[in-house]
Amino acid sequence: MIKGTYGLREAPRLWYLKAREVIHQAGFQEMQTAKACFVLRNKDGSNGALLCLHVDDACYAGEGPEFEKAMNYIRGKFTLGKEEKDDFDFLGRHVVQRKDFTVELDQWAYIKALERVHVSKERRSNPKSPLTPKELHDYRSLVGQLAWPARDTMPQLAYNVSDLQQKVSEATIGDLIHANNVLNGAKRNAQMKQKLIFGDLGEDFGMHVHHAYNPSDSKKSKPKGKGKGRVQTKLYDLGLAAVHDASFMGQPREGSQQAYALMLCSTKLFEGKSKTHLIDWSSGKIHRKMRSTLAAEAASAARAFDRGTYARVMLHEIEHGWNQKWDRMANTGEVRYDWTKMCKDIPFCLGTDCKSLYDVCTKGGSMPEERRVALDLLDVRESIDEMGDQIRWIPTDHMLVDCMTKNMPPDVMLEYLKNYQYAFKYDDVIKHTKREIAKTRKAAREAKSALKNNVDTSLEDAFSKLNIDDAYYQDINWIDHYDVYFSAFAKMYPQEETRIIHYYDGDYQKLKVDHGYRNAYQLVVDKLCVDFA
Repeated sequence: MIKGTYGLREAPRLWYLKAREVIHQAGFQEMQTAKACFVLRNKDGSNGALLCLHVDDACYAGEGPEFEKAMNYIRGKFTLGKEEKDDFDFLGRHVVQRKDFTVELDQWAYIKALERVHVSKERRSNPKSPLTPKELHDYRSLVGQLAWPARDTMPQLAYNVSDLQQKVSEATIGDLIHANNVLNGAKRNAQMKQKLIFGDLGEDFGMHVHHAYNPSDSKKSKPKGKGKGRVQTKLYDLGLAAVHDASFMGQPREGSQQAYALMLCSTKLFEGKSKTHLIDWSSGKIHRKMRSTLAAEAASAARAFDRGTYARVMLHEIEHGWNQKWDRMANTGEVRYDWTKMCKDIPFCLGTDCKSLYDVCTKGGSMPEERRVALDLLDVRESIDEMGDQIRWIPTDHMLVDCMTKNMPPDVMLEYLKNYQYAFKYDDVIKHTKREIAKTRKAAREAKSALKNNVDTSLEDAFSKLNIDDAYYQDINWIDHYDVYFSAFAKMYPQEETRIIHYYDGDYQKLKVDHGYRNAYQLVVDKLCVDFA
């Protein structure tokens, strides 16, 4: 026997070596960061094609004479069963490429074919009853079937599938019913045509890979044509972003859950809303006991950063190849591979809804009580300090992966999957969070104190000029009378009377609907005190 054949233990390995040899001969280079994935470079060094091999199935994309020449060589060496393009199935995934090169991915047919596990009415009446061997077999089968779309095309299923997997050893009828409900939800999503979409990232996006560490160094695109009145548009770089979240002790046996989502995007995402490509996500149990919510969030952040780092190196290799060389460190003589230089060329931002974690990563002197948390975040802090990476605090209501750490409606995720737009800055929302409102009120109190100490512009002096029934107000703390603040400010700043009236007619009337008249007065007056202090 001198060649590989079906049935031999080494047959898969021999086939891979043969396929790799032919693909190399065609001009492709195998990636170091993703085995069985190959990149074809044009004569000028640019990326001409990608080919991914899975056993004896392959998916490839490219254009140009070098690409056609390479594919013709491969066709001459192998007998291809069939080739499909534009609309085809690959490894159980339905792939569609539109004329504008948008790629869409779904598993509607697979999900439609899945069947629910029958649970009799008698068994449903006792949801805490343990599963029989037959029911447990069906439970394992259904959860395993749901795990595939949860990994590949439906991130909104990720938590529920992970939670069901963790309950296998102690599964009950209630868990089996829940598994059926998760399948029902997946079928509804399929009926609503939910799919992964990889579209155009926008006109303000540049495909060159260059790390804009200082925002002031960002390049700007030249406007087309000549003439006055044309505005230059900022050209954003290609980058990666990750959002992460965690839930503390909400899983079986007091376990904690972590989740992340990784997005390919322009650096516009770091400052506001932008289109993205969702390229990776995961929801799973943290495999050690957590002592606090911050510890769980730190473990989740470390995992998201780890996946983001690997993706950055992979993206750099796709764009530029594996050009780094081994070098010997001058001091120790240690030989290492400096892949961190590749990371620096790819901008990266981490999003978190944990304010305490954000503070630990951004404040140099911050040290959490639990020292292991600091160790988990060491890589993140180092990348922010030395590599120019960024971290953003995102309000929990806008956290994309919140539904991947606990059982809750995946409204934010489903809304994102409609247009794939996201943002890492929510300044307007942050202004109305309890933390920011507290800061505003503190500043207002300080402003009031400053005003009170200033005889010429004190509020007391302003109130003394108002036409107020003293008998009515003499037993009331005037500081709490928000309804007369507007008149007081008008007396203090007569030149700003129009602006103050705008505060009353605009901000107050809007806030009154959601917060009530008293809270609305307080919010607007606090803002007035800060603006006029």
